[in-house]
Amino acid sequence: TVLYKHDRLFVTNAEYFAASAHLVGFAPTHAPDLCAVIASEDPDKVLFMVEPEQTASVLTEITALVGARATVVQSHAQFVEVNPLGADKGSGLAWLANHLGIAREHIMAIGDQHNDATMLQWAGLSVAMGNASAELKSFASWVAPTVEEDGAVAAIELGLQKRLYIGN
Repeated sequence: TVLYKHDRLFVTNAEYFAASAHLVGFAPTHAPDLCAVIASEDPDKVLFMVEPEQTASVLTEITALVGARATVVQSHAQFVEVNPLGADKGSGLAWLANHLGIAREHIMAIGDQHNDATMLQWAGLSVAMGNASAELKSFASWVAPTVEEDGAVAAIELGLQKRLYIGN
């Protein structure tokens, strides 16, 4: 389990993350009891890393525990995320587009996991990768080939042809 709080990462298994510190630029803080870490204030995000065959049941269980207090999404075959309400890719993309003065219809978003749904729903042109779930594909304007079939390349080429800003 990983807990994001301000500019720090807290992990329950420091050994597992020791090899990945270079990816985030710093070593996470080992915290066997994450409840103690969040006792004073809510975290920015909690990430549960589970075996792929457990993801659906963990997603259901955490969603039931959290209720309407946060958003729970699957962001990878092995990741279940808990985020504050309004802290999603769609809201982030909308904020960035507004900040940069780019109209929604000029934005293309590409996604393949459930945490991409709000981004695909917001973008002017939304692309789901061919390996995405049927639910995610339902939010897309276009379904690209799979990742293995270079679907991201096809999506980016489409965006360039249409002169859109591309987000993923």
